[in-house]
Amino acid sequence: MRFARCVSVVCLCVLLASTGCSMFRSKATVDPQQQLAATTQEYQKAKQVIAQQESEISRLSSEVSQLRSQQAARSSQHDEEMARLKSEVTKTKASQPKLSVTTDKPKPSGKTDIAAVQKALAKAGYDPGPVDGKMGKKTKSALIAFQKAHGLQPDGIAGPRTMAKLGVR
Repeated sequence: MRFARCVSVVCLCVLLASTGCSMFRSKATVDPQQQLAATTQEYQKAKQVIAQQESEISRLSSEVSQLRSQQAARSSQHDEEMARLKSEVTKTKASQPKLSVTTDKPKPSGKTDIAAVQKALAKAGYDPGPVDGKMGKKTKSALIAFQKAHGLQPDGIAGPRTMAKLGVR
C-alpha cells in the first residue's frame, strides 16, 4: 500500500513540474531579470490584444449605430409611403362611380300581359300555342326560341328587353 502511495505522489510531482508549477522550478535556473523581462513582454502583448479588442468594439458599436439610423430612416420612409398609398386608395374609391345592375326580369309591381306576348310571338313566327293569357309550356318554349334568335338572355321570362323586341308595351 505504501508503495502505491509513493508512486502516486511521484506521478503527481512529475505532472506538476511538467505543467510549469513554480513550486517545482529549480531556484538556481531562474534569473529574476529574465523572469521580469518575460512577464513584461507578456503584459505588453496582453495590452496590445486588449487595445485591438477595444478598437474592434468601438468600430462595431459605430457600425451598429449607423445601421440603426438607416433602419429608422427606412421605417419612416415606409410609414410615409403606406400613408400615401392609403390616401390614394381612399381617393380612388371615392371617385369611382357606383355600379348598378339591370336584369331582364319583370318588376313585381307590373303584370305582364301574356296574351299580348302570345300574339306578338305568333306574329313573329313562333308557335305559343292557343292565345289564352297563360304562360304554358308552348308559350315558354316559343319565348325562349325568340330570345335566343334576338340575342337576349334565353330565360323564358317576358322582361322589359324581351317585351321591347316583341314590340309589346
